[in-house]
Amino acid sequence: MSTAPDNNESFTHRGNSEANVELDEYKTRLELLYDVAQEASSVSEVTELLMEISRMTQWMIQASASSLFTIDEEKREFCLQATGGEKSSMLKQISISLNSGIIGWVARNSTPVVINDVSRDERFSKDIDEATGFITKSVIAAPLLRGHKVIGVIEMINKVDASPFNEKDLGLLTDFASTEALILLVSMAATLISNLKLCQAIQYDYKSTLETLVTAADARDPYAFGHSRRVREYTLLAATSLGFSPEELRLIEFGALLHDIGKIGIDERILSKTEPLTPEEWYIIRKHALKGASIVGEIPNLEKATDIVLYHHERYDGTGYPVGLKHEAIPVGARLVAVADAFDTMITDHSYRAALSVDKAINELIKGSGTQFCPESVKAFVDGFQKSTGIFEKKEPEIPRQESVNKVVEATPRTVEDIKEPSKEEVEPPIKERVIREAGEAKRAKETEKLAKKKAEQAAKEKIKRELEEAKRAREAEKLAKKKAEQAAKEKIKRELEEAKRARGAEKTPHDISSELFEGEIKLLITSSASHKQINQFRQNLRTVKNLRILSDSWSEDEGLIIVVSLKERMAFGHILSQIPAVEELHKEGKDLVLVLKPAPEAT
Repeated sequence: MSTAPDNNESFTHRGNSEANVELDEYKTRLELLYDVAQEASSVSEVTELLMEISRMTQWMIQASASSLFTIDEEKREFCLQATGGEKSSMLKQISISLNSGIIGWVARNSTPVVINDVSRDERFSKDIDEATGFITKSVIAAPLLRGHKVIGVIEMINKVDASPFNEKDLGLLTDFASTEALILLVSMAATLISNLKLCQAIQYDYKSTLETLVTAADARDPYAFGHSRRVREYTLLAATSLGFSPEELRLIEFGALLHDIGKIGIDERILSKTEPLTPEEWYIIRKHALKGASIVGEIPNLEKATDIVLYHHERYDGTGYPVGLKHEAIPVGARLVAVADAFDTMITDHSYRAALSVDKAINELIKGSGTQFCPESVKAFVDGFQKSTGIFEKKEPEIPRQESVNKVVEATPRTVEDIKEPSKEEVEPPIKERVIREAGEAKRAKETEKLAKKKAEQAAKEKIKRELEEAKRAREAEKLAKKKAEQAAKEKIKRELEEAKRARGAEKTPHDISSELFEGEIKLLITSSASHKQINQFRQNLRTVKNLRILSDSWSEDEGLIIVVSLKERMAFGHILSQIPAVEELHKEGKDLVLVLKPAPEAT
């Protein structure tokens, strides 16, 4: 790959004082955005902040378009975090390799660039322009560095007024790209996206595991195969029309799927029994709600679904179990599951009766509205089911039934009255009291757990707040220490310069070499407490010298700033240097020229 032309070289110069004022104001706005980001907890929230930052930068530099990328190390490609300008939405659909284009070069070399004619630069890739229809003419781009690691790239494309990008533009972009608040925001976005991908993978495995667990529970009753999945679908049919949030729908979905998970510990002979159950067997059956709630309460992120599992056999009139809740005291998710559970039970064959038709089952639900079922839940289910007719058709069980069970299926279907829970007279009072007592204990245990969790969450929030405050104080202390160290270093350099000046004496004045002729490569050693702005101004002055070319510049702990220049013809170079306003002193050490720049004025 050929070297880019001189007008496309990377710059590291700062803008003028007016630009620095703009940048300071901009950094203040960025710090405020970072403070907001401390409260952000989702990819969308952080991405919106980055979009605002990208728009602000684009406006400040007066660019037509902008992009901010992070790096996906696993896929070896750029991940677009924020974009602005025409065709920006199309960019989100394009995959960009780390080895592609100008931003790829910037990331690999950790170097900012300004290119005012991309058609002459081999690093430019036409792929994005061809895919979006955008026409790129000029680009400035800078790496986002965290320590020595490149974590992203920010670029600005085409000036609004079609003028070329200049050193001021790149200086602003480079200074902005190195701002601590932006680096932290970009790191936060990359971490959140990585965590999101991990969570999605975990949730998929998590859901598959629960599906397997439910299948195992349903398989214990040959007539219940697929029951829990169907109850989930029927429940969601009703719930989606009631305005629940995505998180509430998720809890209702899992609560419905796991509503009978407590049956996994019940003897199969009881589940498939054709004769009337004894009081003790009814007690065992009724305990499945308590056992199920206990199981679900131990599943991470599903603790709030325990109420659905625990109370899905409560009746709207207060005659259900395990507690006897009534009306709105029954959690809404449990009321929805009660309707879906009864509906699927009625339209499915059982050992004690044949299935009802869908129409008859719906009529039975309407008949039980206000007594066994919540009226709103029945209406929501019926409306949802009728809109989706044919989507959830009942299927025959896919596992073989026992021949002895098939013989006892009744010819005449039973109604919802036949499948309701036994009356108070059918269950011995001691057993009823036992169920209620255990339900009360479970409820108190749950409330205690909820209180403990709330306290733990509050403690965690306070800890995070303390850590943020400590981190802020640490940053402020670090800034103060750095400022003191810089001041001490300046004073030390000043003392050393004064001592060196006294030691050199009069024989090493600029006039000693003012008439001497120089040619070829010359190393300039610059020791100074001057600002970056003064050093940059000195570089600009050098560039105006005819027949002179700057070959390189570097920094050495021992020698300071070193600039190597090349003179194409013999000239009184010492005299030229002594005339530059920024030069306070000049002398020769061996073949090298040593310059002392005037110290920067003290800030007021």
